[in-house]
Amino acid sequence: MMEKIMNSPWFLRIVALGFAALLFTYVNNENSKQINANNRSGGATVNSTEMITDLPVLVDIDQEKYFVTGIPDSVSILLEGSTAILLNTLTTKSFDIVTPDLNELGEGTYTIELLPSGLSDDLSYTIYPAEVKITIQERVSENYDVSVLFNEDSLARGYEAGEPIVDSETVLIEGAADTLGRIANVQVNVSAEENTNSDITQTLPVIVTDAAGNQLDVEVTPSEVSVTIPVTSNSRDVPMSLQQSGTPESGYTYELAIAEGEDTTANVVAEEAVLDALEEIQVPVDVTGVTESSTVEVTVPVPNGAASVLPETIEVDIIVTEEEAGNSQPNRTDEPQPSESSSAPESSEEESSQESEERESSESSSSISESSSESNSESTEENNDDNNE
Repeated sequence: MMEKIMNSPWFLRIVALGFAALLFTYVNNENSKQINANNRSGGATVNSTEMITDLPVLVDIDQEKYFVTGIPDSVSILLEGSTAILLNTLTTKSFDIVTPDLNELGEGTYTIELLPSGLSDDLSYTIYPAEVKITIQERVSENYDVSVLFNEDSLARGYEAGEPIVDSETVLIEGAADTLGRIANVQVNVSAEENTNSDITQTLPVIVTDAAGNQLDVEVTPSEVSVTIPVTSNSRDVPMSLQQSGTPESGYTYELAIAEGEDTTANVVAEEAVLDALEEIQVPVDVTGVTESSTVEVTVPVPNGAASVLPETIEVDIIVTEEEAGNSQPNRTDEPQPSESSSAPESSEEESSQESEERESSESSSSISESSSESNSESTEENNDDNNE
């Protein structure tokens, strides 16, 4: 009986069906295990997030017709999704943050939602801020002159700033009509280091502000300009006067002179008031320990209140003369001195000549006196005779 059943075709079919069911169950379990393992290894990717900051906002509007205010300079976005897709998105930067089509709105104030463009549908996102309040106005444009602000206190003493030179004296400003109506200043701010004494050249952004100093949301063309401020010195040539200083050596006298070829005046850089009061520069020359004529280099002092002086040094001739012992007159060693033997006879001859001249002068004086007395006597006698008559 059993043998008959086992040899039956239906028995064999049932057994084959059982083995097939067991094989299917085994394979299905293995596939489930593999899927679960893959899910466990990739679970962190599914839940990973990435924050991206400083993203610009692209405004979808006719920029030649409208001007939009209220759009933030940048936004941030939080992304979440598959690691592979997220890394690819970060690497390629294949998306932008945009506004809806604003042309349909027209002029007015609206609250709009910011959207990502080009972002994979497999990533979820959150934009910060998600909504912004904007104002759409008619775009207007106008040319404005650029002014230059500069604080001359940074210049060195005795220097002054000339008229600024701007490569673009006017700029085109575009924006909303009411914003342009609030423009009070279009300027660049020039700064310099302390004690600047040379020309200043800088490329600076053009700043547009209202009367309160608040910067306005406008477009400026060009947005930067090059500015040059010439810096010149206020100076005058002043004569120099040499003054002996130090401790002179006993028995010597000194004569000072500016060496040949040296400047006799110094160029002084100072404020106008200082220059007006300056008549000369006294240059001290130290003669301490000097016993021989020489040429020395001395420093030209900077006058009080002045910034600088040129030349900074000059050469001075010091002429030294040795005084004769017991005599205040300088002893010129280059003049020959007479010997004692030759001076005695010459002295005797001079004395004899002087005595002879004195005697002749005395005799002449006596003769004149006698003539004068006789003349006076005769005159007196004539006067007496006239009186008697």
